[in-house]
Amino acid sequence: ASKLAILASLAFKSTVRSDDVFREGISGIQSADFQYAEELGYGIKLLAIAKRRSDGLEVRVHPTLIERDGSLNQVDGVFNAVRLDGDLLGRALFVGRGAGPEPTSSAIVADLIDLAHNLRRGVHNRIPHGVVDDLAICSMDSIRSRYYFRLWVTDTPGVLARIGSICDDYGISVASVIQKETDESAGRAELVFLTHEACEVNFQEAIESMSQLDVVTDVASTFRIESLVE
Repeated sequence: ASKLAILASLAFKSTVRSDDVFREGISGIQSADFQYAEELGYGIKLLAIAKRRSDGLEVRVHPTLIERDGSLNQVDGVFNAVRLDGDLLGRALFVGRGAGPEPTSSAIVADLIDLAHNLRRGVHNRIPHGVVDDLAICSMDSIRSRYYFRLWVTDTPGVLARIGSICDDYGISVASVIQKETDESAGRAELVFLTHEACEVNFQEAIESMSQLDVVTDVASTFRIESLVE
């Protein structure tokens, strides 16, 4: 979130603070989600996303489903990546090691070299960051995304109809639904849904409504889907 605040401030010449950034951690990811995402053609990555909209800036950090064959999905281990999309630049991807003793020491030495150079040249500070636009930070409720969600439900007729009715009530179009597992001893089944693009606040309210259904025993996980096709 702190890195994104710095990058967004530089990219959009606006003031973005760490507290402005919506954040959601990785503790809710289960091994089944990695398996099902792979089967559906996706990987799961923790992404920091900043977008300029007509009404302000989106700044958010959360686990995200991205296309399995995309370049960002290939970034693993100690590697970090930053992808830029610009009007004239087009798309640029920067990948490098972001952890470990050698990359860290390289960054420290580079800063010391810059400091020594500035002292020798009599330069006492860097060119200050200029704020050109004081852009509003958009509410997370207003973003639009596709979604993945996984439910455990009672293995009885009419369950899909009741879930589908809630989706209709909140303007959410279901792209696909797959039954993955059945726990016969407990009389319940596992369902995985993918949606078309929907508004965040509508999706969260729909999930809350589903959790209140007597046929839904557990909302196992929910993730946003970001399209990053090359």
